[in-house]
Amino acid sequence: MNILITGGAGFIGAWLAKALHERGDVVTVIDDFSSINYRAQIKEARVEALLSGVNVVRGSILDVSLMVRLLKDKPYDCIVHFAAAPGVRYSSREPLTYARVNVEGTTAVFESAKQAGVNWVVYASSSSVYSMVQDIPFNENHSIEKVTSIYAATKRATELIAGTYWLTARIKSTGVRFFNVYGPWGRPDTLPYIVSNAIFNHAPIELKWEGNIARDFTSVHDIVRGVISVIGHPEAECELVNFGNSHPILLKELVSRLEAIIGIDAIVKSEHAIPREDPINTYADIKLAKLKYGWEPCVSLDEGLKELAEWHKKYYRADY
Repeated sequence: MNILITGGAGFIGAWLAKALHERGDVVTVIDDFSSINYRAQIKEARVEALLSGVNVVRGSILDVSLMVRLLKDKPYDCIVHFAAAPGVRYSSREPLTYARVNVEGTTAVFESAKQAGVNWVVYASSSSVYSMVQDIPFNENHSIEKVTSIYAATKRATELIAGTYWLTARIKSTGVRFFNVYGPWGRPDTLPYIVSNAIFNHAPIELKWEGNIARDFTSVHDIVRGVISVIGHPEAECELVNFGNSHPILLKELVSRLEAIIGIDAIVKSEHAIPREDPINTYADIKLAKLKYGWEPCVSLDEGLKELAEWHKKYYRADY
């Protein structure tokens, strides 16, 4: 297949590009190497480490003329749209940036697909859209009318935009709701990365609500397998699917497991308050992923955290 990945120097995008290239697909990535939420140096390092043999285009998805030229350069079978401003908490500090990149950017990608004649898009959504849902585990049929962060609002908007382009332009799409993805070359603002880094550097770790918040941490390798399975089902019209580990753990347990793996005691500062943007739990119902795509997570949390810690010890640099 000929596949274009937006945000291909990002965490999940780079691992996906590597996997697709290794299975024989022709992969092009586009990324603007911006520093929204974390420094661009780690994106450069990902390209060097993971994207050998992959065509890397430096540019913005907001440049529709560039996107259309790129898409018309060869007959693309699929666009994987992962370019986004990431992270829940940072979005409250830069709401206009998040609206521009995530909402306008998604519209630009679908409009580019329309103009170039590409009718299959797989795009990243987020478990954060479930932030006001009370019933767990979270499934795709839950009604989502309100969310607790600008980031979640932009991700819900991407889902609505995708639906509009199916109705008006017959562009098929599947939105993948990711749950707390972690792994080597991950985003520095994600909790497993933060905890691992703090333990290695003997720095304090702040745990909101005394660590009694639960998260459904999912290995990037399982996520990549899931996305590849979705790419192989272009018969979808306009769908959403959860990909998560479906075994949430408390944050204080995450710290304990990384302490045991690394062999260093963490310095924990517990706080009772919970940021208003954060849900108490994330927990993926993955029945649809199993039924339609034959997917389920294979990497245990301990295996995934050990891989993260080993990478962190070997590759971590202060400018990431």
